[in-house]
Amino acid sequence: MIKKIYIGLAFLIPILSSADETLKASCREMVNSQQIYDCSKIEREAADKILNDSYKTLLTRVKDQYKPSPELGDEFIEKIKVSQRLWIKLRDADCILDAFQIETGSQAYETTVNKCVARLSEERSRHLEENILR
Repeated sequence: MIKKIYIGLAFLIPILSSADETLKASCREMVNSQQIYDCSKIEREAADKILNDSYKTLLTRVKDQYKPSPELGDEFIEKIKVSQRLWIKLRDADCILDAFQIETGSQAYETTVNKCVARLSEERSRHLEENILR
């Protein structure tokens, strides 16, 4: 499992702010559960940022592509917003299922949820970038 976490973080670490330098360094050489937990929070935050950027980019593309028909563009944007809100609810519910057998509120529970949210957010980002308006 540690190897899997490291691989996921290798992609995300470069986009983190310099304020996280100490945590980034510890994520490269995780040796204990506290580091794994801390890194899962970093990975979740980074994946959320990527998802938000993908979502904003998509909305901008829709506005640009539907300039000739702004009403249709607005309708499409509203559908995207509804879809995104529902997807977030599904993601969060699925991640709670992933951690169901772990004591709620424990570090292991939070780490599991963070890893799940990061993984699903990365998948959603790719979906928004590759499949909508392509």
